[in-house]
Amino acid sequence: MLGDVQYVDRSGERIALHGANEVEGIINVVAPYGAFQRSDLEPEVPAGDPIPGRTEVTGLRVGGYPITYGASTLMVVGFDDDGPVGRGLLTYGQSGDAASEHHADQMREFSAKRLRPLRFDEDDIVADPKYWTMTLHG
Repeated sequence: MLGDVQYVDRSGERIALHGANEVEGIINVVAPYGAFQRSDLEPEVPAGDPIPGRTEVTGLRVGGYPITYGASTLMVVGFDDDGPVGRGLLTYGQSGDAASEHHADQMREFSAKRLRPLRFDEDDIVADPKYWTMTLHG
């Protein structure tokens, strides 16, 4: 299974990933390297030994493809008689803080191919069980 060898490491948790590099003509792009440098705060995870002739071209190493590049936001939106209906997520999570419960939560959902509902109107936003407000006074 692809997830056995293609993965992302979030603070020591190995999360299996689907997807492929853009050379395969896929919309869900993930890769062990990319056009941009990493911008996350994750510590560099030791990668497996290079495989001569493969690592230079594909990023494959002993132990698999440690993904460090790819899709960051997914959103699917349609319209019905009541307006927009959508699902999506921020693939790498809501927090760069490894101690936060939201550090890898959406990466796990991305791995499982589960998109969460996107809220477009006030009633749906307030009805979300995780909805909360904060008032700042200064």
